[in-house]
Amino acid sequence: RRCTPLKGQIRSPDPLPPRASTLSRLTPAQRQSAPMDALEAWRAQFPVRARGRHVVNRHGERFKLAGVNWYGASDAYHVVGGLTMQPLEGICRMVAAMGFTVVRLPFSSEMLRDPEVHAGAIDYNLNPGLCGRTPLDIYLRVVDSLGAVGVAVVVNNHTTMGAWSGGPGENGLWFLEDSDVYTEDGWIGDWLRMASLLEGRPHVVGYDLRNEVRPTGILSQGPGWGQGETLDWCVAAGECARALVSQEPTLGQRLIIVERLAWPQESLQSMLAPTPPWELWGVPRDRLVLALHMYAWSGPGSWSPKAFTGHLAYAFLHATDLVFARSLYGEMDQPTLEKQMDAEFGFVLDQDICPVWLSEFGADAHSEHERPWFDKMCQYLHKKDVDFAYWPLNVGLKPGSNEGEPYGFLTNDWQPRWTDARLRALRRLLPSQGQGRPPPSLAMAMASVAAPRELSPSAVPPRHDDPESDLASSPARSPPPWCAPLPGPLATWPDEGGEPSDVQLPRLPRLSRLPRPRYLWKQRPGQDADPGRNASVAFGDLDNMKQHCVEGGFGGFAVHGGMAYMRSASSEELASRLRAGFGQTVFYLAEEVRLCAVWNASFSAEASAADEQAQDEGGESAEDAGFHSVELSGAADSVREFCQRSCLNCGFYGYELRPDRPSCARLLSRHAVSALRVKWRQRLWLPGPAPRPGERQRDAGQGRAVREYYILEHALVSIGLEALPGMDAFPGCNARVLRGASLGQCKDLCVKEGYTGFAMCGSDAYFRTAAAPSLRARLEPTPDCTFYLLVCQELCPPEARAAEGGGGRPTTIAEGLARSDALRAHLARLLPQLWRPGPHGGGGG
Repeated sequence: RRCTPLKGQIRSPDPLPPRASTLSRLTPAQRQSAPMDALEAWRAQFPVRARGRHVVNRHGERFKLAGVNWYGASDAYHVVGGLTMQPLEGICRMVAAMGFTVVRLPFSSEMLRDPEVHAGAIDYNLNPGLCGRTPLDIYLRVVDSLGAVGVAVVVNNHTTMGAWSGGPGENGLWFLEDSDVYTEDGWIGDWLRMASLLEGRPHVVGYDLRNEVRPTGILSQGPGWGQGETLDWCVAAGECARALVSQEPTLGQRLIIVERLAWPQESLQSMLAPTPPWELWGVPRDRLVLALHMYAWSGPGSWSPKAFTGHLAYAFLHATDLVFARSLYGEMDQPTLEKQMDAEFGFVLDQDICPVWLSEFGADAHSEHERPWFDKMCQYLHKKDVDFAYWPLNVGLKPGSNEGEPYGFLTNDWQPRWTDARLRALRRLLPSQGQGRPPPSLAMAMASVAAPRELSPSAVPPRHDDPESDLASSPARSPPPWCAPLPGPLATWPDEGGEPSDVQLPRLPRLSRLPRPRYLWKQRPGQDADPGRNASVAFGDLDNMKQHCVEGGFGGFAVHGGMAYMRSASSEELASRLRAGFGQTVFYLAEEVRLCAVWNASFSAEASAADEQAQDEGGESAEDAGFHSVELSGAADSVREFCQRSCLNCGFYGYELRPDRPSCARLLSRHAVSALRVKWRQRLWLPGPAPRPGERQRDAGQGRAVREYYILEHALVSIGLEALPGMDAFPGCNARVLRGASLGQCKDLCVKEGYTGFAMCGSDAYFRTAAAPSLRARLEPTPDCTFYLLVCQELCPPEARAAEGGGGRPTTIAEGLARSDALRAHLARLLPQLWRPGPHGGGGG
């Protein structure tokens, strides 16, 4: 199931730049200034307006609010999260590279008055420009940094006092009861001050007046909407909206976003009838957007605590809810949920009344309750083309708390985790070019700075209504075949899949089935490790003992008297603790081996003058079958990343680059790669020198240009665990928790889901997503805990290492062919020695 390649265009599940751009035809000086010109063109579309169900720019084009929440300024530290992990500008470029059009940026009323930043909230070595600034100064710097990379901003008064949501008495209302400072008039004054500070920043597209207005206590009177109550959110929001509109055009024109009441959660019909707010308040209709929040643990009507209780309390509360015919959103099946969404806000879109923004929704990827609901919501958002903002961008510990953030989709060190199913789902909801996305030249410039570390080689773009999509299955059932510590995606073993053995070119597996590992067994006669600490005992023939070892996730076993005594430590730990003096014992260490597809054979070549002229004129030479040309805009790293992604997504086996024309590339089919190798071996193309990146090299006498070729090859990789006793990294920031796990199971999960390491406390494993250097840098003493880093070593023969180009630089054809031959010969020689688990038993070794 591969995409049909078209001339000049490659289909991909992720948004990709268009085929052609004027950027590739500019001089280097013009190309360098193009992102700034594109940024000015992007800013020229503001302000935005509401027109029917859509938000549109000043040209009348759709501007989709497809965003993410970045909290922190509304919490205890009063600054956005992530500044201890990455530079501010780097995080903003990352948001742009992921494709979001807007960031919802919460702040607290207290932040406006706080003169100092909380100690430990910022790493000033990473962010020296923020030293000595107030929280408000930093907030404005965040707004500017997002605008500099083509991301719009909605400012949101999230809380009154800086706290994680805070108690209802503190932050349930838009003012603080019994306070002389945080009054309703003070809240409106804070908004006018904020609007004044944001003058001259046209990319700030809206004011989200208040987050989740709710009762101040379980038994206290709650706020209402338009019913004349003492706490009337309709009256307060109208006063604030009129005050902001009355200041225009002095302070600029922006959307005014009003959320429905959080408790009880009612249909937006209650806000629109009998009189819609724009008529009731005397505010222009094209300025108002209605907003709401939804989570699996929330539901229509009054708030129910049952999602946060144990089994017995849940059963009692659930029975009570059924009496009132009330279910949580996460308990609804797809038809019921869609019917409920239509009743709550979908009708507003269907009738083209006004824009509706789902400004918060999110899920814990590993929650059996929340993950299915998230998939259902994505189906509905895709069907209705709803504006949204995911909660949140943040990962790590919540500000001022020891509680980790389970909803974030970044790594622990604040890098995009491209394999996260939630991020992949959100990227499929992002708009195409336009609709708020920056121009291609700016988008590619941002992507080149924050290019994905992980490629997502799904065979076809999954659909939200596809029962086989990655969202419909648990991560363990359909893991992405890419892991950051590995040198490349996992490849199918040549002697599997019902096809003849072939070590010539890698075959990538389908997403739902990853190849199983194989093993090299190291025998140590007369030695033992951890004697007496038997995790399990097995008997039978040697293959049965090995099978028992790998299925149980053990690192090795000792054979004595016809019995196998399993050891639960990792193979590396056992190897370091081997002792002699056990004459009747043989110890077996299990070394796990995986087969990866890597860009090991990367080399340069010279084209003949006829071939080059044919390509320059848009034609094809006689041997161009299997070459598929593409022309892209952007930096060389972006073009290279596009080509690699296309190879993994669409079944190509390599790509060709021209240093003199960095926007041009050709993708190579299996046939094309084979034909090139035959041609090279016949020496029809002469070897050329290794080029410097971006440098054009020509032989004036022969009129030949250097080209670079990157072809997928097989590589055997040994995978192990480095144990660090008494240590942990990013404690409490758990991407996943596995109870009662063996080290083998944990290592397998790291490979399947892309984790770089995990902390083992007792029999429970806590997984981390940061890169290995970041994990090492963040290690700290932790009693009763051992941290394990996934380590990978390519089993590369000496002759292949000798032929390898230093630093990934392209080598000559002769060197590239020698390396390729060495890798294939090594695989053919080692493959029979690898022990193969499963019903087929062992095979050698």
